[in-house]
Amino acid sequence: MLPWINSENFAETKELIDGCESKVAMGHLEINGFRATRGHMMENGMDTSVFDKFDRVYSGHFHTRSTDW
Repeated sequence: MLPWINSENFAETKELIDGCESKVAMGHLEINGFRATRGHMMENGMDTSVFDKFDRVYSGHFHTRSTDW
């Protein structure tokens, strides 16, 4: 489980992610390139590369189902 990531805790959270051995990440994440709601694509969040090390990433921020295989 990841905390809400914002400009105040991004560096600390990125260190946590980099040192983590988990294959799954969950959080209320704003990730670019995913549809937040119908008609609204996330463009001001984090790049997907932040989460490259994980096999699966689940975010409660989005209100539609999305996948990026």
